[in-house]
Amino acid sequence: MQKRLLAALLLCLLLVQTAGAEEQESVYHLVSERRKIYEIAGTGWLIQHWTEKYIPENTVKQAESFNAVMSAFDDVKTYVYLINSSRTMDLDHLDSDPPVWTIIKENYPNSTLGSFKIDSIEDYQKYFYKTDHHWNYLASYLGYTQIIHMLLGEDEPVLEPLETVEFPVMFNGSYHNKNNLNRQTSDQPFTVYRFDYPEMTIRINGKKKKAYGRQEDYFAGKYSKKKLTNHYEAFYGGDEGLVEFFTDQPDKENIIIFCNSFSNAVKMLIASHFNHTYFLDLRHYYEDMGEKFNLTRSVKAWNVTKVMLLGDGAFFSLGTPYR
Repeated sequence: MQKRLLAALLLCLLLVQTAGAEEQESVYHLVSERRKIYEIAGTGWLIQHWTEKYIPENTVKQAESFNAVMSAFDDVKTYVYLINSSRTMDLDHLDSDPPVWTIIKENYPNSTLGSFKIDSIEDYQKYFYKTDHHWNYLASYLGYTQIIHMLLGEDEPVLEPLETVEFPVMFNGSYHNKNNLNRQTSDQPFTVYRFDYPEMTIRINGKKKKAYGRQEDYFAGKYSKKKLTNHYEAFYGGDEGLVEFFTDQPDKENIIIFCNSFSNAVKMLIASHFNHTYFLDLRHYYEDMGEKFNLTRSVKAWNVTKVMLLGDGAFFSLGTPYR
């Protein structure tokens, strides 16, 4: 009798807690119905709802395709790094793993896995731009250190920032631009770390270039002051089908990294640790290179020992076919 009474009391308590949770106000406050842009309640940070850019079935398809190709290469190690962003996380339930991370953990059994985690709304404000979906300089640097230690071990030394530079321009990012929120312009200055990169030969879509992005121009004071300038792309570099970095360090490894625009902020940092680094954005590869990318052929031809998937939830929602 006492056990039944205790069970009934516990059930009542659970129902009360569940009801209370359901009544909690969501942090998603709709700003634009047409563009599906939200504000994190009371913060001024603009976001998309995590369900807008995520298709679970595609995450599984992408994993199956990647695993099938890489299973032929016993001597090539594979890695997966997920960047949790507003397009991945349910900000109302940060105590639970994002669905994309759960699927990744279940479907990449032969890969080393890592993720950039957000545990609170305060974390999100610290690590992401106020009006843009990308991670900021604090987050991308932290992500770089995590990625390098995952790829090369905890003892691998990382590049240290020389200084923090805050440019006297506000960064109005993708969410502001999509919504044309002239009444809600960002009050967040564009801020970066400055690094002393090693010498690199850079090729973009097969053509040799002096630089990827315009970092040195920015440090020299040469950048746009226009309100809607995409400083993330202008400073770090844009989305390209193939970006290569060659450091002429034959004692180091060659690596292929499939990525999206979140990689732009860490490309040169990661490349400083390898001999030849190939960054591939398959959304643009065919248009930029005039052919479909063949992973099997490239692993052999480029003598790579590591292959990595790097991006946010949108990247892992593309259903990318590898061959």
